[in-house]
Amino acid sequence: MKRAFRFLSAFLIFSLSFVSMTCKYGLDEAIYREDSFRRRSVSLTEMNDSPTQSLVSSLGPKYTVLIISDMHYGKSGHSQHEDELLSWIDSLPASKRPAFCINLGDTADHGLPGELDSFLAFESRLKQRIPNVYNIVGNHDLYNSGWSGWKEKMYPHNSFYHFETSAFSWYFLDSGSGTLGKRQMDEFEKVLRNDSKQKIVSLHYPIYSDKISMLSCGTLQDEHEANRLVTLFLNNKVALVLDGHTHRYFRNDFGSFLELNVSTMMKQCSFGLVTVDEESGIVDGMGLNPEEQL
Repeated sequence: MKRAFRFLSAFLIFSLSFVSMTCKYGLDEAIYREDSFRRRSVSLTEMNDSPTQSLVSSLGPKYTVLIISDMHYGKSGHSQHEDELLSWIDSLPASKRPAFCINLGDTADHGLPGELDSFLAFESRLKQRIPNVYNIVGNHDLYNSGWSGWKEKMYPHNSFYHFETSAFSWYFLDSGSGTLGKRQMDEFEKVLRNDSKQKIVSLHYPIYSDKISMLSCGTLQDEHEANRLVTLFLNNKVALVLDGHTHRYFRNDFGSFLELNVSTMMKQCSFGLVTVDEESGIVDGMGLNPEEQL
């Protein structure tokens, strides 16, 4: 009896340790149930609303875009460095301030409405400086059946959408469940092949780990899907891919396109900055902190 109890105890300890090691977020992914991507990313939404139309009409030939990710509101013992980021923006000349912001997901740590409300309070302050914030759903945002709250509170209130500027098409994908799923993937591929513009694609999960972790939990979970995306990007004028999830900063150069993985805002004021030249069709991205100058 004692031997069986010891074996069971050892097995439980090993199992809990394995979960913690294999997935960066530890027990959260084992305990919390995610919403199904099949009922989220129903079809690609074209952003023709007033905020987006106003933004596109106001953009100059050259501008920058602020990229934030993995703020994890509600995570114990962590700070989002809000004031530090806002002070950095305030220190910039008006001509160098970002034109808009992209939030790459994991805004909430447990998918709770109150955690999203904390972000929205920060977003309100951010939008006094930068008019538009485009949000993407992350895996943590879906815990505790968080999709309904996310869809209600987070602009643009859907997870698979698109808008165009003069030279670029901007695509925002739903990878919150670690996959795009067949329906979203098929529609995205069809639209991409019929789009002649340069493209910038944003999603939560990285498409390529570059040996970030020993296991695959840091990237899209379906290797075939990830390879299909890379091939699609290489053949259809994708210039830049933006993603988060890993809490680290890295750049992968695929030749015809760049993957920029943006670090978390929790441990330090880390963010990404994308430079866009609509006249030349050139786009680039880098990771920054407030001590670095543009």
